[in-house]
Amino acid sequence: MLTTNIENHQSSNISDDIYFELRERAQFRLEIESEQTRVKVEIVETLHQTFPGLKKLFKNRYSIIALNIANQFSHPEIVKETRFRNTC
Repeated sequence: MLTTNIENHQSSNISDDIYFELRERAQFRLEIESEQTRVKVEIVETLHQTFPGLKKLFKNRYSIIALNIANQFSHPEIVKETRFRNTC
């Protein structure tokens, strides 16, 4: 009987530890998702202020090419002053 109680207690502790860790990881994931959402909103606001027409040019404002263009031309004045050559 004592052995059964000890085994149940150990099993209970392991279960409690697993559920505690699971709750911690779920909370951590929610925090990451919340931070990711906040950063995306910040990116969209900054891109919209810098390049108001960017939304019309790209279906996905987070695509590599859209973000590279925004990174390379951080201000509309840079685009205005840049000479582009016709490669067609």
